[in-house]
Amino acid sequence: MEKLLGENGALGSANRSAEASVVALDSRFERTETSIERTIERYRKQFTQLDSMMAQMNATSGYLTQQLDMINSQMSSRK
Repeated sequence: MEKLLGENGALGSANRSAEASVVALDSRFERTETSIERTIERYRKQFTQLDSMMAQMNATSGYLTQQLDMINSQMSSRK
């Protein structure tokens, strides 16, 4: 019984091994969670930059459309 149930027995070793696995998994979970949080933050920054660039491009597109329409109307009135 001592070999099975004792501190250095089969169950004791299995218990220590399971506890070590839990500690390792907790550490791995924390690293993974941190990595995911960094990735999400990076994607948020990229999305914000993209959104800003799209707004600028839409404004430029509107301005150019307006200018081309004015040129087109001036050319049409000269004919």
